[in-house]
Formats: sequence, structure tokens, C-alpha cells
Amino acid sequence: MYRSLSLALAAALMAPLSQAMAEVHIDSRCEVNSPYNLKVEPSRLVFSKEGAVIAFAQGQLYLDGKLIDLSSADSDRVAAFEQDARALIPELKAVAHEAIELAFVALHRVIDTFATDSNKASFNAELEAMRNEIASAVTRAESTSEFENGDFETKISEFATRMAPRVAGELASQAIAAAMSGDGTTANAIEAKAKRLERDIEASVEAPAKALEARVDALCPRVQALDRLDNQLELRLPNGEPLNLLRVKYKA
Repeated sequence: MYRSLSLALAAALMAPLSQAMAEVHIDSRCEVNSPYNLKVEPSRLVFSKEGAVIAFAQGQLYLDGKLIDLSSADSDRVAAFEQDARALIPELKAVAHEAIELAFVALHRVIDTFATDSNKASFNAELEAMRNEIASAVTRAESTSEFENGDFETKISEFATRMAPRVAGELASQAIAAAMSGDGTTANAIEAKAKRLERDIEASVEAPAKALEARVDALCPRVQALDRLDNQLELRLPNGEPLNLLRVKYKA
């Protein structure tokens, strides 16, 4: 009985946590794909994939370490691509930071609502340590692979999944104690509280998430401009294929 009560409370807690994760997910209209991993270095942008390493460096282009003789037009395109990409990267990181903050505000609300007073501070400290770890990783990230593998989202999801049963266990202890004293409505009240919180999180996170989505969409024309520069390059790989650094699709 007590175990089933703990599981029921954990399930009730997972609902608002899952809602928070769903609402913070940003679905941009600008779908960007690349066969390359991009690494941002102080003096170069390095695009790498199996069989080719391409470096942009202040209007110059290196293919597998060899300086390539570019036309004047291609040199201008390479310089413009590097300059515009470098200007875009801090803004993309700012969006990632804002999404992280939204997720952790929602998680803090769950803890503040359900954790007992004796453990609330330690739970919030643990949550804050996780937030700092993920935010620092975003700040330090230098390559697209560090964003594309889903590590940041996975860390948040794993933390939420790990935290829910612990908070639920505390609530189960309270509910059991109340039930043993003759108050059989406490467990139902806690579950109802979780459902209310789910609705509250949806209402509070939806608008900022939509605003963040609009902010991402506003960056799409700049990404499309990078794609156009890439497509205009006259340079070809040794196999005769174009570089095709980016593939941008705009979803209506």
C-alpha cells in the first residue's frame, strides 16, 4: 500500500515536470542541417566531416590544411560568412541560456510547491548546481556537436526524473502519517495539487516559450543568408561537389 502510494505521488509529480519540459521545447520554423561539425576557434571556423576539413580564416580557405587559391568573389564570401556566423553564435547561445532558465524556473516551482521545509533548501541547491553546470557548458561550447547531441536536454530530463520520486517520497510520508491519524483525504489533495500545478506551469511557461520561439524565428533570415553565401561559393571539393556547409529549410 505504502509503495503504491509513493508511486502514485511520483506519477502526479511527473505530470507538471513533463509539462514544463514540453512547453520549453522550442520549435523553430527554420530547420538547419549540416553534414559538418562546426568548431569555432579564435582565428578560424572549422567545418569537419569524414573526408574533408574546411577552415575559414579571414577571407582565406584551407582544405585539409592546404591554403586554397580563391577567386576575389569567393574570398569576399568566405570573409562575410565567417563574420556573420561569428556574430550569430552569441545570439544562439543567448537563446539556449533563456530556454534553460525557463526550464529551471518551472522545476524550482515544483520543488517549492511539494518539497518539505526540511529538504526544500537542499533540493533547490542541487537544482541550482545542475542549472549552473548546464549553463556553463553552453557558455563553453565551441562546436555544433555539443548542442546537437541533446546532452543539455537529457541532463534536465534526467534530473527531473530523478528528483520526482524523492520529493514524492516525502509527500508519501506525510500522506501516510495523515492517513494513519484518520485523515484519508491528504493523498487525494496532494494529487489534486499536482494537477493544479501542471496547469499553472503550462500557463506561466507558454507565453515566454512562444516569445523565445519568435526570437529564434527572427534569426532565420540571417541563417538563410549564410546558406546563400555557402551556395554561391564557386569552390568545389576535390570530388567536384560543392561544399554544402548548410542546408536550411523554412517551414511555413
